[in-house]
Amino acid sequence: IQEKKQALKNGILSEIQVDPAFNSEHILEIHQMKKAGEEVTTLSGSNATVGIALLKFKDSDEAYSLIEKMDDLIKVIVK
Repeated sequence: IQEKKQALKNGILSEIQVDPAFNSEHILEIHQMKKAGEEVTTLSGSNATVGIALLKFKDSDEAYSLIEKMDDLIKVIVK
């Protein structure tokens, strides 16, 4: 499953925080499009994407459960 992350507000990207347990169990790859210190905006199109995470899950129930919590598991910190 691919999860696209975006800024929830306009500003300067401080960091992307990933829950360590979630990272070790479910993240195959992370591709960060924006770096700390760069300007980010709320999603208005693909050009505003901060990063993409490729994820793995045991089954669809686990996937749906964790996708609902994604904003707590992968946080885009903007100042």
